Amino acid sequence: MKRINSNVYTRGKFGKNPRETVDTDNEFLYSHGIYPTKIKKEDLPESYVEIRSRVIWYMLGYVKTADVVDIDYIPLKINHLFKDDYMYISYKDKLSYKNNRYGFMEVTNYDVCICGNSIIPVLLGIEKYSNIYFKS
Repeated sequence: MKRINSNVYTRGKFGKNPRETVDTDNEFLYSHGIYPTKIKKEDLPESYVEIRSRVIWYMLGYVKTADVVDIDYIPLKINHLFKDDYMYISYKDKLSYKNNRYGFMEVTNYDVCICGNSIIPVLLGIEKYSNIYFKS
């Protein structure tokens, strides 16, 4: 049994330049897009959901949907549905907020940020594998 400790695994590694991805054809995954592992997609538990998100520079990735403590969805009320929306996930503590230097409220202690069309599958996974009550 392989040790699966990370909340995010990617199919490829972040490069040194912004938005650069390298080693995307490697069958082994990278923890947080940085650290090489000996874990393959097949080794991940069912609670890891496949995503392709702009947050990880369009790389294929897998996000843990079990053991989630808190989430927050922040929509952008203009433009396309989900394209520029964000979902913040915390695995340790409740999310906290503070005003940034421009006076806008921002989430400060999240572990993973998901955006785009990956929000729905991740949300469905959280509903299935975590003990979170969704209110409307």
